[in-house]
Amino acid sequence: MATLYVRNVPDEVYQQLKEEAGSSGRSLTQEVIQVLKQGLNSSPCSLADLLRDIAKNNSSIAAPSVEELIREDRQR
Repeated sequence: MATLYVRNVPDEVYQQLKEEAGSSGRSLTQEVIQVLKQGLNSSPCSLADLLRDIAKNNSSIAAPSVEELIREDRQR
């Protein structure tokens, strides 16, 4: 098994890894390996996929009409 050394890890990243390791019952080394595996196994999405997902999620959100906004403003 290989050994990997990482230098200059920002303090906040180290602290977050340490907290995650503690809450999941893993050692810091096990947590880093888990994070690396998840990152390598996740498939990157294209910009087009991301925009399509945003459009799909936003279509379910009903925005108020201009008339409703004007009425609301006049009532204030």
